[in-house]
Amino acid sequence: MAEASNPTQRRSQAGGRKLARRSGVWKHFTRFADVDGTAKARCNICSQVLGADTRSGTSSLWGHWRRHEQRQEMPGQSVDPAPPPQPPSPALAGAAEELARMIALRVYDPSVVEDDGFRSFLRRVSPGFQVPSRSSLAVEEMCDAIFHETRKDILSRIGDVAPGMLSLAVGTMRTVRGKVLYTACHFIDDEWKLHKVIMDAYPDLHFYDLRAGLLGVDYVCLSPHFIRSAIGKVVDDILYNRDLDNVFMMVWEIEGSHDIDRKLEKYQFIATNHTSTTYMDNVIHSIARLLTLHRDFTGEMYSDLLDLDLTRQDRHRFFSQLGLDYHHLWTYNEDWYSQYCSLEILRNKGYGYTDTLFTELLCMLWGAIYRSIQRISAPNCPTSSNLCLLQLFNLREVFRHQLAKASGEDAFAYNDSNGFHALEDGKDVADILREAMVALDKALQDFYLIWSIPLILDPRYKLVFTKSIFETAYGSQAAEYISKVQQNISELYSAYVEDQTELVCYLEDERVLDLAEGFDILSWWKVHGSVRYPTVARMARDALAMPTSSTLSSEQISHVMSIIRGYSMKGWFS
Repeated sequence: MAEASNPTQRRSQAGGRKLARRSGVWKHFTRFADVDGTAKARCNICSQVLGADTRSGTSSLWGHWRRHEQRQEMPGQSVDPAPPPQPPSPALAGAAEELARMIALRVYDPSVVEDDGFRSFLRRVSPGFQVPSRSSLAVEEMCDAIFHETRKDILSRIGDVAPGMLSLAVGTMRTVRGKVLYTACHFIDDEWKLHKVIMDAYPDLHFYDLRAGLLGVDYVCLSPHFIRSAIGKVVDDILYNRDLDNVFMMVWEIEGSHDIDRKLEKYQFIATNHTSTTYMDNVIHSIARLLTLHRDFTGEMYSDLLDLDLTRQDRHRFFSQLGLDYHHLWTYNEDWYSQYCSLEILRNKGYGYTDTLFTELLCMLWGAIYRSIQRISAPNCPTSSNLCLLQLFNLREVFRHQLAKASGEDAFAYNDSNGFHALEDGKDVADILREAMVALDKALQDFYLIWSIPLILDPRYKLVFTKSIFETAYGSQAAEYISKVQQNISELYSAYVEDQTELVCYLEDERVLDLAEGFDILSWWKVHGSVRYPTVARMARDALAMPTSSTLSSEQISHVMSIIRGYSMKGWFS
């Protein structure tokens, strides 16, 4: 019978006994495994450690042994001592700490240090670098220290760097570990740079969930029965970290805004008579959700997308050509955006049912909504609070114009291809657009006072332009809105200084004639504010830091994830 050719067969033929390795080289080496389970061989003569993965043969081990034979070095004979290990190069000395910093601050999972592919990559890049083992807790301990110091530095910067007032934001985000509530602080420093700092994060867990203590994280319960308790906890933590008398305004993006108003009623936030508002991008998302499509319409789109059988390259090419962002399918997590992208792709491919007045209308409205959200959420924009009211008025004008067309002589053509879900309730296209107009007008009623402040403090617009957009939207009724806006900006300025001369001077001076997309309003105030309008500049610095978008930056997301991982040098109750 032919001899078994692999270890499993040899073991079975020996009645389950593990047979000794056949190569004679093992008389001269001792085989062992390192902490990562990698096979190693230690020379019995010089104690040098070599790789012992013999799948490619034992030629390297034999070569090492023959060098001893050539020098006539045998066991028991004196051997020239091996040279002392060289200290790691300066480039490698801090590599382990940088790896831990990636894990602690950039959402990399700690298990990456145990990944064979990652370790193989590092060995090829830098053979001399020893990847720290997670099992030894070295990486986790470094992460604790790094995040502890980073968090302490971030929170201290709020007091040390913020020269003016702060704006706070309380919102939620979805993670692979579930829903998380976070608190953030926005401010502009003396160099007119906007900072968005995560102060705290709380996973949404059940009451008395033991995972909180085991993971070392604080938590809230966001179910309707416990929302009031969650609000109280978050507010108490904010009060512990901050003096709310130094807060310009607050965005509160979870249910229970009435409870937050009652909780903070003794604090008078300078920017508004009520304590909390909401992210502007979520206001605009709520308008888009009113354009809900019928399931038959979306079902047909779904089938056609499957038939297209788009590759990844095809999908990215379409998104690029259409000026859409592929990643927002996840960051928005909104049905309307998925439907808008699908409809644009199918129109591009020439599907007949997409060539109607209804789909043209839908793409126009959703396109306007998407561009408005992008303008106030763009990561490369220095600030966007000055654009929020303008975007609401722009959308109102788009919907007003389309409502006039859908209820005019072309009404039959619009309704002939009506794909709105409300068709089941007997509503035509014009009815849906009227509902959207009502929602837009309510949003303007709720937020025009607070969002008119940063708009007026944009030197391109000031009060003159603000008056004109109210007059365009409301005609003869605009005077009442404008009067309240003027009173609001005057009262706000009085919180900084009683004399109104400088504010009047700013408002009456010529506007900056620069309507380009790339206008940097913070740079303008940095250059001109302290010289020409120092007190108005203080007010602008506070107003232009107001939170506008629920979309967190990658740095903010990383910070939230590091908090809920429990990285800290403190005990849980500390």
